[in-house]
Amino acid sequence: MTQNFKKLLDYQALDLNADRVEREVKNCEERKKANQLKQIFESANDSRKKLGIMLQKLKQDMLLLQKQTDELVSEIQQCGSRVHEGFDQLEQYAQEGKRLKKLSDKAASLTESVKKIMLSAEQTEKKLKEMTERAAKARDEFAQCKEAYEERLKQAMPAIEEARRKRDEAEKDVSPELLAKYKNLRQHRIVPTAKLEGTKCSGCNMELPSAMAKQVSSGKEIVECENCARLLYVE
Repeated sequence: MTQNFKKLLDYQALDLNADRVEREVKNCEERKKANQLKQIFESANDSRKKLGIMLQKLKQDMLLLQKQTDELVSEIQQCGSRVHEGFDQLEQYAQEGKRLKKLSDKAASLTESVKKIMLSAEQTEKKLKEMTERAAKARDEFAQCKEAYEERLKQAMPAIEEARRKRDEAEKDVSPELLAKYKNLRQHRIVPTAKLEGTKCSGCNMELPSAMAKQVSSGKEIVECENCARLLYVE
């Protein structure tokens, strides 16, 4: 193993350690609970907004039905007045009776529609109240968990900053070319390097050509596994 690659492995150890220290805080129960509560709050708040729109629409429909009902009542009254005043021919009584029956059926239909809308509005208002209470509860609990997480993060920051400092200091000793390849792989691999064991990559267990194994052993160039792209080395 070349001295340059050894420095890379030293840097990798500090890089992974810094990542572990930060991940321990990010994966703590306080943060997980805060994220869950945030999702609950956002979901409940979204439902609350949708229910509010539904309730507003129901109220508009109710006003429209009320207007139609008023017009129908007026028309029925007019029809009743004409019957009361009397007609010259019996046929006119029959026609007005049919019209009155039709208006009565329409009134019954409107009454049923009003009942359905009132029931739907009542149910929607109940759900809206429940969602509002749920959102408020999740918001308050989220604030508590967030505060607990921030306190934990505050306590962990000295260790996090120290781990970062050591990593950044070690980074200066690694060649720019090797470091660039490492950082590029680090975006996709937790551990971007792999030991070559015989002719096999220890990262993916792929058997590599003997010519490639010799290249790695020579240490004269940077060699990547042709399967997983990890940076190969031998001790």
